[in-house]
Amino acid sequence: AKVGLRAAYEALGQNYTDGASYNFHNEFFYLIPSLHLSYRTNTMHNFNFSYTLRRTTPSADNLSPRPLYGIDSYSIGNPDLQCTYTHHLTAGWTKFFMKFGSVGAQFYYSKNTDERSTLADVTYSPFYGHVVNYSMPMNIGDSWNTGLDLNLTYRPTSFINIRFNGGVRYNNEDFTFRDDHYETRNWSYKFRLNAWAK
Repeated sequence: AKVGLRAAYEALGQNYTDGASYNFHNEFFYLIPSLHLSYRTNTMHNFNFSYTLRRTTPSADNLSPRPLYGIDSYSIGNPDLQCTYTHHLTAGWTKFFMKFGSVGAQFYYSKNTDERSTLADVTYSPFYGHVVNYSMPMNIGDSWNTGLDLNLTYRPTSFINIRFNGGVRYNNEDFTFRDDHYETRNWSYKFRLNAWAK
C-alpha cells in the first residue's frame, strides 16, 4: 500500500505600468492525493487498485485580460479561469498459471472537471473600428470515460507467446456554451491479437 498527499500554492499576477485596468492577481491552493494498493495470493492471483489526481493551472497568458492584437483579430485572457482536475481510477485482477499463461481484467475510470477550451467569436472593436475575430480561454465543462479491458496470454512452449486483448470504452462529454447545453456520448471497442517468440 502506498498513500500520498501533496499540497501546493501558486500565485500568478501581473501589473501593467501602461494600463492598470489590466492588472490581475490569481491564487490557487490545492491538495493532490494518491492511493496505490496491490495484493498477491499464494495461488498467483494479483489484485491492484490505484487512484490519482492531476491538476492543470492556467498560465499567466491565459489569465491576463490585456488584449493581444493581431491582423484584424485579437486574443484576450480570462482572469476567472479555474484549474482543470483529472481524477483517474483503475482496478485490476490477473491470474497466472504455471503452464498456460495468464488471464486478467482491468477496469478504469477517468473524469476531467472544468476543462478548458478557446472560445472563438466576432465582436466590434474600438481599436480597429469594425467587427473582428477574437478568442478567449474558458472553462467549458466536464467529461468522463470508463472502460474494461480483458487480456489472455497463452504460452504453448517456453519461447512462444500468444496474447489476446479486448476492451470496451464509454465516453461522455458535458459542456455549456452561450447558455446552451451539449452532451456527447459514444462507445468504442478494441480487439488485438499478438504473437511473438523470445
